[in-house]
Amino acid sequence: MGADLKRAAISRPATQALGTPIILVDGVSPESIAVSGSAVFFINQTATGYQVVKAATDSPTTSVIASYSKFTSSIVADANSVYWTVPYTIYDDKLNGGVWTRAVTGGTPRRIAEWYVRSTCVQALFATGDGESSVFHAQFRSSIYRTFMAPASAFGWLTRPLIPASSSLRARTLTVDASHVLFAEDDGDVFVVPRSGGAPLLLGTGSSASDTVAQTLVASTGTFAYFSSTTTIFKVPIGGGAATSFATVSEAPAAMAIDGGFLYWACRGCGEVLRKPLSGFGITTVATGENAPHSLAFDASNIYFGTAVSLKRVAK
Repeated sequence: MGADLKRAAISRPATQALGTPIILVDGVSPESIAVSGSAVFFINQTATGYQVVKAATDSPTTSVIASYSKFTSSIVADANSVYWTVPYTIYDDKLNGGVWTRAVTGGTPRRIAEWYVRSTCVQALFATGDGESSVFHAQFRSSIYRTFMAPASAFGWLTRPLIPASSSLRARTLTVDASHVLFAEDDGDVFVVPRSGGAPLLLGTGSSASDTVAQTLVASTGTFAYFSSTTTIFKVPIGGGAATSFATVSEAPAAMAIDGGFLYWACRGCGEVLRKPLSGFGITTVATGENAPHSLAFDASNIYFGTAVSLKRVAK
């Protein structure tokens, strides 16, 4: 990208925070967070494995709804269901590999997409607006997939590739907007593909994911895509074009997401959660002095973030 980059004016972070974060659940390390109504779900890393945990948005009470001995990568939720992913590698029990779901209110988890090859399900997100429930996910050295249930489907959940399968595909992070699926590969290359499928378009290059802490993250408004490197968050038109510097960062963000006209990111090493308006005027500190913040989620009133030792909440 080098010569194509156009450096924009950089705003320095403000010293004040939005409010005082409170501990919602102590003694946990949420790897991924999802909020649905009055419930918050998260993937918790423990000394012996990973748990899928449900808590209340205003209470420290928790319940474990699933447990795995191997890595469980991401979780999302809509008004009715919660979805999570269990990557399968040559070292894992393949009986658990895939996308799982359960009703927000309770019930028995069930697998809706199965993986029997070495795979890494990256930030798998579902999206609404097409009359179907859809979960988008990636298989390492395979393809980007959409698992869905049509309203009149007689076959239950179906899985279809969005792009031709390729042994060279090494997607590590993924996000979805109303019309597009964006993903970043090991080498930092960022691609966009229509939600209906098609040929991926290269948007730019972020940071290498040889160190997973420095993997390229992606976010989208549907008009612009945002992606990270070890020093910069870039902004580029979703249809392609020159990337510009949206914000400088002291290290590669550990989490990045868009909500309510802001781009948020978590800085694991510097202990901060930050946000900047998509309009581009000024960076605000959401939380500071935190123990390795590394995951983000939102509802109408609050920002949720995971640290190495707790799940926290701060008012917007």
